[in-house]
Amino acid sequence: MVVAPHPDDEVLGCGGLLSTFCGREQALLLVSVTDGEGSHPGSLAWPGERLRAAPLESRAALAALGLDVDRVAWQRLPWPTVAWPRTKRSWPMRWCAACAPTTGC
Repeated sequence: MVVAPHPDDEVLGCGGLLSTFCGREQALLLVSVTDGEGSHPGSLAWPGERLRAAPLESRAALAALGLDVDRVAWQRLPWPTVAWPRTKRSWPMRWCAACAPTTGC
């Protein structure tokens, strides 16, 4: 399981590790914790259209690493970047509730 804050961060942070899963994609779970679209509100350099392209860029990067992207399990949690309270106590409960169908938590 690779947990990343936004779509495309899994490749940026763990690309070398992910490349070792070629042929074993079914053993891999990628989780994007937020959708990333709220990360640059009002930015001209990072408009929503550009941020929405991140999952497509991730797929292309994973394919470039040699992975069969259609066999990789990818959980994209439907929260905007700023939706979660920053208190540490709320994270485990929200994480477990969001990933329960995938992890069996």
